[in-house]
Amino acid sequence: MIRRFREWLIEYIYWRLIPFFSKLHFELEIKRLAAYLAAGEVGRNSGEITKTELRTILGSVSNILEIGANDGRDTLELALTFPNAQIHAVECDVRLIGLFHQRMHRFKRVHLYSFAAWNTERFIKFYSSSGTSMGSSSLLKPKLIKDLEPGISFDSDIPVLAAPVSKLIESIALNEIDLVWMDVQGAEFTILKDLQPFLMRIKSIYLEVEHQEKYEGEALYSEILEFFSSNDFAPRREMNDGSQVVNALFTNNRFSNIG
Repeated sequence: MIRRFREWLIEYIYWRLIPFFSKLHFELEIKRLAAYLAAGEVGRNSGEITKTELRTILGSVSNILEIGANDGRDTLELALTFPNAQIHAVECDVRLIGLFHQRMHRFKRVHLYSFAAWNTERFIKFYSSSGTSMGSSSLLKPKLIKDLEPGISFDSDIPVLAAPVSKLIESIALNEIDLVWMDVQGAEFTILKDLQPFLMRIKSIYLEVEHQEKYEGEALYSEILEFFSSNDFAPRREMNDGSQVVNALFTNNRFSNIG
């Protein structure tokens, strides 16, 4: 009798209570984020563009390519802000993919591709972050970030499957991209060079930029600026946290209908 009751209790917890509270949690989160967006995203971290401002600049958006989707928080905001957009998200961190699916499972127009964005197809070392941030993991070896953000630790490196985003664009026939949203912790320039043959079809790119080498070998903002200038992109918005530019939005001069 006791054994049967214990089995029933376990079944009830796993198949009734956990799904109920999980569903409730994410429904509340979606409502909270919707209200957050409607209020103009007051409280957004300094140095980051609000999705509302992004919508004002870009207007109607049909296709978004998100590189470095993390746990889906930005993906969810993008999905709420651009309700007609197809979102193609790339993320390789297995710790975060489950959270992403839980957060985004209701959105049939959001597609996740589980690989690390790079310039070759191979297994590559992934420096996994923990401590105060699980979103600082990188394919590049941590450098100054250890001193600048001592609360973040890099205790392990694991092999992950890497592939060029250009291959994804070709395979899904993504012929026009309104926005590339990139957060890849130092790998930005490698990915930009991979995307270079496809820049004619990309309207805007938002990415994190650095003035210091937080990760070994990462390109600094001056090099990023030169790349965009030589490919007919102009800086549209440069955000800072009070000390330096940390994120920037570039728009393609070939498209006159932006903003």
